[in-house]
Amino acid sequence: MLSNIPTIECQICLTPVLIANCLTLSCDHRFCKDCLTQDWMNNISHSYVSPSYLKCPADKCGTPVTIFELRYNLPHKIFTQYLNCSNANFQNDPASKEVLIKCPNKKCQTPYFIFRGASYFFCSNCDIRYCAECLGDWKNHQGISCEEYKEKNESPEEYELRKVMENSGAMQCPHCKKYGIKPDGCNFIYCTSAACQKKKMFCYLCGIPLTEADHHKHFFNKPYGNDCIGTKEKLEKGDIKGLNCKMVKVTKDNEIPCPACGTMNPEECELIQNFEKRICFCKSGKCVGKFFCIKCKKELKEEEVFDHYEKNE
Repeated sequence: MLSNIPTIECQICLTPVLIANCLTLSCDHRFCKDCLTQDWMNNISHSYVSPSYLKCPADKCGTPVTIFELRYNLPHKIFTQYLNCSNANFQNDPASKEVLIKCPNKKCQTPYFIFRGASYFFCSNCDIRYCAECLGDWKNHQGISCEEYKEKNESPEEYELRKVMENSGAMQCPHCKKYGIKPDGCNFIYCTSAACQKKKMFCYLCGIPLTEADHHKHFFNKPYGNDCIGTKEKLEKGDIKGLNCKMVKVTKDNEIPCPACGTMNPEECELIQNFEKRICFCKSGKCVGKFFCIKCKKELKEEEVFDHYEKNE
């Protein structure tokens, strides 16, 4: 008799599943309930709660899962986490006129929706005004920048942590303030934090927010060199705050001349740190953006640099 019980093959786990153990989504695609809920819980545990993650897994569908499907099929604790993450990421929509702020007092944590661009907000529970940007006490913050406020109010533990992160070459995301180390050679960073979810971008060299349009124009040598518009402007002013000093160190002290034109100006000839100063990229009037091997003085095409370095290591 069991053989007569209707089943379907779940497109996720590719096994026969009883109809009674399946879940039909609003788009009319059907999967086993365990596969769907496990996928949802995994995404929510990583704070991936946008429709680009919580959607129908059927090929060429991608219909977002409804809040009702989540509410009636997830454990209460997981669904509450989904709601909290959804609220926390409300400000990711650049078109939104409001952002969600939580009181920084750990004993309070009351959420408030405030106008985007507001200087401060008032927590009625704590009876305190806080900076809307860095969440500092507005009474001590008003009239000074967030950086100045942090310098004056930074605890010894926060100072030590910041120094360790900066010395390791980590860069702080200007959007969510989380530190991270880039996974590859590109300095155009999509922040992967739970708050940014790869929707926010910044420069790993100078730390300023970027947009997709800045992917190449912000950098002198595409996004792979050690200098950019931001580092140049800050170095000209003698201001290295907010720079990834580990990355720009070479550009400030160029001791080896370009083998083609002889310039030692670090803003014209960059000794590429990833290649142990044995490859340079020269932007002088004579070289106009060419790669050279310091050792053999050979001019290289961009696609030849890595192989040439490996063969002559």
